[in-house]
Amino acid sequence: MRVTEYIVRAPMPVVVGKKIAFVSDWHWYGSATNFKVLEALEKALSKNEVDYLILGGDICEDADRIDKLPSLLKRLRILAKQCLAIPGNWESGKRWLPENFWKDLYAEQGITFLKNDYFQDEFFRFHGIDDISSGDCRFSKNMKPIGSLPVAEIMLAHNPDTVIALDENGALRDMDVILCGHNHGGQIRLPFIGALYCPSRYGRYFDRGEFSRQATHLRMIISNGMGEASETFRWNCSREAVIVSFRPSKHYRLRNKKTAR
Repeated sequence: MRVTEYIVRAPMPVVVGKKIAFVSDWHWYGSATNFKVLEALEKALSKNEVDYLILGGDICEDADRIDKLPSLLKRLRILAKQCLAIPGNWESGKRWLPENFWKDLYAEQGITFLKNDYFQDEFFRFHGIDDISSGDCRFSKNMKPIGSLPVAEIMLAHNPDTVIALDENGALRDMDVILCGHNHGGQIRLPFIGALYCPSRYGRYFDRGEFSRQATHLRMIISNGMGEASETFRWNCSREAVIVSFRPSKHYRLRNKKTAR
């Protein structure tokens, strides 16, 4: 497993020095490899002292592995001051589970589950969007600012295709960073060619890495993910945890003159 750090110029002074860790696509089934990757993550995040840990969807490999999740989530929860989770296509596609199944499962371990909902504190507002392929992706209708000061806006979407679908009529104009997974970096990558396949309507284009919205400051970061789909394998494509670190900026964004200080 590798840890990739992205430096982001803070949109406002209040978030300078904050760190967000993003891990996605565990496809957890409790194997020896799973636990080795978990131990590597624990070691890496203990050194980086992140403020937020985001679980980016597809946490489990299949329905018969759900009983293994509480012990995993318990270990993940203590790796950051605040832990949030969003659904992937796997979670949203399990129609036989009760509507609040995932929210309750995460809540038992002190993790906030965001499905077309948001979480806000004095530093960030995290928007957790449902998956486009098996869910109903949209922004929360109750998305209202809390408090008098502006915060940094972070969009969490398992699938990059979800982001493209929502990017209409300026819907993403206030976002500062978008974090995604789903494509596993292609999972199998050939030298000089790259990913062989990605489950995206845009082919291999959004396989992994950083992308910028034309003519705006907006950045989308796509992780390789932590596991493999259907207990397959990776080749030339490391498992990856992403850390976003906010550094001072010469030019801070002022979205609302009435609330700017």
